[in-house]
Formats: sequence, structure tokens, C-alpha cells
Amino acid sequence: MIPFRLEEKRRRLLEDEQGTIHKAGADLCVALVYPNIYSVGMGNLGFQAVYGYLNGLEGVSCERAFLPDADDAPLYDRHDTHLFTLESGRPLSAFDVVAFSISFEDDIMNLPRLFRHARIPALARERADGHPLILGGGMCAFMNPEPLSPLMDALFLGEAEAGISEAMQAVRASLRQGGGRSRMLSALVGVPGVYLPSLYEVIYDERRWVAERRPLGDAPERVPRQRVSDLRGLKTQSVIRTPHSEFGAMHLIEVTRGCGWRCRFCAEGHVYLPPRTHAAADVLAALPAADGAQKVGLIGTSLPEHPDLDRILDGLILDQRTVCTASLRMDGANRQILARMAEGAQKTLTIAPEAGNERMRRVINKPISDRALLRSVESALECGIKNIKLYFIVGLPFESDEDVRDIARLSREVWTVIEGRSRHPDSKLTLSVNPFIPKPWTPFQWSPLQDQAVLRARVQTLREGLKDLPRVRVGGYSPRQAILQTLLSLGDRRVGEAVASGGGDGRRSWADRFGGLDFIVHRAKSVDEHLPWDFVDHGLRKSFLVDEYRRAESETRTRACHVPTCRICGVCHDP
Repeated sequence: MIPFRLEEKRRRLLEDEQGTIHKAGADLCVALVYPNIYSVGMGNLGFQAVYGYLNGLEGVSCERAFLPDADDAPLYDRHDTHLFTLESGRPLSAFDVVAFSISFEDDIMNLPRLFRHARIPALARERADGHPLILGGGMCAFMNPEPLSPLMDALFLGEAEAGISEAMQAVRASLRQGGGRSRMLSALVGVPGVYLPSLYEVIYDERRWVAERRPLGDAPERVPRQRVSDLRGLKTQSVIRTPHSEFGAMHLIEVTRGCGWRCRFCAEGHVYLPPRTHAAADVLAALPAADGAQKVGLIGTSLPEHPDLDRILDGLILDQRTVCTASLRMDGANRQILARMAEGAQKTLTIAPEAGNERMRRVINKPISDRALLRSVESALECGIKNIKLYFIVGLPFESDEDVRDIARLSREVWTVIEGRSRHPDSKLTLSVNPFIPKPWTPFQWSPLQDQAVLRARVQTLREGLKDLPRVRVGGYSPRQAILQTLLSLGDRRVGEAVASGGGDGRRSWADRFGGLDFIVHRAKSVDEHLPWDFVDHGLRKSFLVDEYRRAESETRTRACHVPTCRICGVCHDP
């Protein structure tokens, strides 16, 4: 029985939503879980899109569940309440499939609590045939599924629209034949994009590092990541709007997917290759579904590269909508976008220079001048934007102390522009300064995380260089948090074992499991060694990533990929 306070909260959240789906009579019932609180999950467009997509499948119904808010969590233990879905209040254990949408490594640490509240064993090997099938998906799953492998029965590697339907229908067919969890797992063998960790044996070498992966039975050596080749006709937008989301009642619409600029630290710019765009007609056709939402958030890593962006913006103007965007590339701060942002409630322009000088931007393959950044800031202020936020990374490969001092220099130049051009006397400059974290499937996947002492010193250098400026704030991810995120990014399935057992609570407990954090986190890897995620087939040639690392060392640019025939990385054609 759900305690009164939790039930009232559930009802109140539902009453405040627009677009909630209630689907009855389905053969296959799925609980879709976002491993964070409601407000965060409902601001994630991918999570919303999967919710709508699953409910659109024949014979499949989907309900949502989230990590309980901090003040609600004690009620679950006090009243022996099982984690339940928002739509019906049914416990997760009553569903056929519990699917997790995991976009960020940090959220992996929330999985043990979710399993505990759901009264489902966290480790796959401890589950019985009567438990639901536990399925993982999202960007974390197809970048490096191994840290999730001990916790998930199966993982779908890729974009949901590209193959989750086949997986769901295979599970549905097994249920109609009277099968439980084991039969559902058997039904998924051979389904494109489905990775079943139990069908692989991992062999470790004398260093306690992955030496080999052996497929068992008919399991493939490599699992191809699934992608949608053409977004035309596909409307990826908010299914539900709620004032309790991180973005309020804003209606989110995906405009582009992937990015062709190939920044060498960026996973999204590699695992989503080739970059694709939604047709302008499809984007504008999503507006009727946004009735009552004055603000429209355009989602895309490389928004200014959309060939019909002006047409989309004109349509929004005619529809009397205000435009909000995430961060913009420095040379792509379209003045029309800035003007529409300023007309609405969005008061901050976010730009990601990443590095403080042009040399380091050549290293990371973001060869944009300081002058381009200053011009973007000038344009934003002239259009009425009030505040500027800049993203920087410290601890990048081939970075020196002088490069960090250049972040302070460039930031001072931006502040000078703000003081001279802003219409608002209380304008602010915010710097989000984060440690470089090596990511799978990028040219920097072999690079180490910098030592904590070095990272702290560089952040302090930056703070010292800006401390005399008013209304300039420096924040970001801590070096200690970066260690955990690097483990979750680069680790193998032993990381998942440690997470499930609560072994991620301290540095020593991680070190005991892996023979020292340095080996995984702070060690430069050899380009010819076996990496835990090598078995995922993204279509990226490893030789391309190696070449890109060497081009970073020589500060050489690689041209952007904006057409499906660039023939550089191996994704767009058969190598």
C-alpha cells in the first residue's frame, strides 16, 4: 500500500501533466525508469521520446518511474513500500519488463537504490525467473555497456527508434507463449542491437585488466550499434509537459542529432555519427502538439548547421513562440536565434570554447578564433541577452599551465565586452570549468585523467586570475567527482559489481577491487591494448581514432563531417 503522502504526490504530479498516456489491455507491460528524480527525468527528451515510442507499439504499454526525492525515500523503507509507477501506482516488480534509460554516468550510482526500493535484486545473477526482465538503454549503454553488465539482464545498444520495436515484440511473443524471465532472455538472442552480458566470458591478464572476451554459444563477437539512417518523418518531441520539469512547461523538439565537428574529447560527436537533421516541415508540424507552451526548446548538438534553420525560426515567429536553445557553437550564434532568445525569458547565452587559446582548440579540433567568441558575445548582448556562460575543460591532453592562464585571459576579454556592450548593469559572466574525462569511442579514449592535485592547482590558477572581477563566477565538476565518472566511463563489468555492492562509496574500496585506481583512471592506455568496450560496433575505424589522437598531438585540424559521404571515419561507408 502506498503511503498517503506519496499517493497524494503521485496524483498531484499527474494532474499537472499534459499528454500523459494511459494504455490498457497490452500483452507486454513495461516500466520505464529514469535513474534520477522526476524533475530531471522529465527534462530529458530521450526519455520522453522512448516513453511515447513504446506506447505507440502494438500490444505494448509503458509507464514511468523515477528515483524518489530525498525527503520521500525514508517513507519507502518505513512503510515497506515498493517503488511504483506514476501512471497506475503499480510496483515495478509487477511489470514484465523494467527498462532503464541511462544518459549520464553519474546516474549509474543511483541504480542500487532504485533496485532496493523496487525490491528487485541489483545483480542479474541473483534474480529468479519470476522477476521482471531488466533492460538497459541510453547513451551510457552503447558507449560502454560493461559497467552496467552485472546489473542488467540485457542492454539495447543504439537509438530506440532503430530497433527497440523488434526487441519488444520478441519479448511479447515469448510472454504469449507463457514464458518468464529466462524465456524472455532467450527470445532476445540474435535480435539486432541487443547485448546479453551472460553470453560472454571476460578473461583478465596478470595486471587484472581485460585480455579477452569470449562469446558463448552463438553470441556474436561484436554487437552492432543501431542507428536511424534518416530522421525525415520522425517527430522527436516532448510527449508530456509539466511545470515540475527542469525546463518547466517548455516544449522540446529535436532538430539535429549528432555533430559533425569531431571535437576530439566529445563522445556525442562520435557515437552519433553521421550527423542527421529533422526536416523543417517535421519540426514545424510538432508545434500543434505544443498547444499552451509559449516556449519551445530546440534540441541539437549542432543547431546552426541545420540547412533550413531560418525556415524553422520563421515558423516559430509566425506561431508566436519564443525560442530557447542549449549551448551554441561560437561561430554559429545565429543572430536570428539570439534575437528570438532575447524576446523570450531566456536571459543567458551559453557557449563552449572549451579551451582558452587557439592552440588548444586545434588540439581538440575546435579551431575557432578568440575573435569569433567575442563577436558572438557582442551579438548576444546587442540583441538583449543579459548573461553569458562559458564552458571550459582543464586537464586536456597536451595542456600546459600557460593554457589554463589563457582561460583567465580570454574570460577577462569577454568580461570587458560585457561591461562595454550589455544593456543590463547587473549582467553576469559564469564559467563552468570541468576536468577532462576520457570517453570511449573518442580519439582521447587512451588518455588518462589528470591527477587531482594538478586539476585543483589549475582551477585555483583560474580563480586567482579572475578574483578581482565583479559578477564573475567560477564553478564546475570537482576533481574527486571526475575520478568516479572516469571509472564509470572506462571501467569493465567489475565496476558494476562494485556499484551494486555499495563499493563505490570510497577511494579505498574501489582500489581494493581493481588493484589501484591509477591503472584504470590515471594511466595512459596503449592504442593496441584491449578495451572493455571494443566489442561494440559503432562503425568507427579504430585506425581513425588513432590517427585523430596523433593529429591532436601535432595540432592538426580534421575537417567537419556534414554529409553522409565524407569517407573519413568509417561510419558513412564500408571501410
